[in-house]
Amino acid sequence: LMALSLCRQGAVHAFADDLTAAKQAYEGATDLCQQNADLDHPHVVALIGLASIDRRMGLLESALSRCDEALPRAEKIDNPMQLAGLWGQRGTLFQNLGRTEEAINAYEKSRSLRQESGDRRGLAITMMNLGRILVNIGDVQRGQEELERALELFRETGDLQGRVLTLGNLGSLRFHRGDHKSAREILIEYLEISRGHSLKRPEADALISLGMLELERHQIDDASAYLQQGLEAFQAAGDLQGTLHAQVQESRAAGRRGESKVALKIAQEVAKEAREAKGIPILVESLRIQSEALRDLNQLDESLEKIEEALELCRDQRLPYVEGCCWRTLGKVQRDRGFEWADRAGVAFEKAEKVFEANGARHALAVTRREFASFLLLVEEPQLAKEQLQSALTIFDELDCSEEKKLTENIRESIEQ
Repeated sequence: LMALSLCRQGAVHAFADDLTAAKQAYEGATDLCQQNADLDHPHVVALIGLASIDRRMGLLESALSRCDEALPRAEKIDNPMQLAGLWGQRGTLFQNLGRTEEAINAYEKSRSLRQESGDRRGLAITMMNLGRILVNIGDVQRGQEELERALELFRETGDLQGRVLTLGNLGSLRFHRGDHKSAREILIEYLEISRGHSLKRPEADALISLGMLELERHQIDDASAYLQQGLEAFQAAGDLQGTLHAQVQESRAAGRRGESKVALKIAQEVAKEAREAKGIPILVESLRIQSEALRDLNQLDESLEKIEEALELCRDQRLPYVEGCCWRTLGKVQRDRGFEWADRAGVAFEKAEKVFEANGARHALAVTRREFASFLLLVEEPQLAKEQLQSALTIFDELDCSEEKKLTENIRESIEQ
């Protein structure tokens, strides 16, 4: 009873974002459980709690180690709901560590256990997480189906927080597909519900997602305001992964404002912490932002080094949108290095096009074609450049992206003059 009481105290402290007190309570529970081999149930609860605290503090491998320690005890107890939750947590940790296949397998194991036990709310959580990772690896249709089914289950079970988080994932899906108008509507709803019910981490996530969206719409001031609010919210919650994600987006905003040195400094700091936490997706994006900043500063050799490292880390990660962005950045770097690197620039742009087209990322595809056109102009292929620009304009027009369309029309007009 004492061990379970300490676990309950840990949960209360964690909900209040007092991670130090939560960790002390859970560690007190594990100390008691280690003295009695019959206390497997509270021991598993305590280890899961500690894993959750470690994850929020950015200690991803430590969190996974605690889950691995808990797994045989949970299997011994044979509580399907508890076991399903443990597999789900392992899935999240694998995803944060960039171990995509293991994450998918863990989520599917969790889903099977949820279905067997009739745990509809837990099933919705697992389907939401599985849907998110499927979208990230490019299996958009299946990912959307999982997310929409999760949303239905959350509504049926009255789980407001789950419904809100799924709205955020659906907004991100629309964002990556280039449907910015629909994405903005969903993300605004996500933010308003989160604020209305004091859901702090969902609110922070909604703010960062809106900041990313405004960056793509070239509304830099609005983007910076959202990102600053989101960063402060993640910091207040003690969520290191969320904080690093917010800082990466802040570095992108600095680059868009023309503050390349600021962008570089922020991205370097994020990369250092991401390496220590072994958070591969965040590390890849921070390296790409460093490459873009160094390119703007005309430090092309250093820029090339960063983007090649990012692409190497992408290998076997199944992160197509991130990989496509890296190929596009590589194309820009090779383009800027001069005519002798033209063949490599062309190959990089073509690879980016292929990735985005295969995964339905239409906005990213159109941006890539516009960048490709600028390269084709440098190698004296104006007709091919016009074709790329016309394709980009068609997509931007269909997506109702007026700012992007104007930028593209300006380039086309300069050719015609």
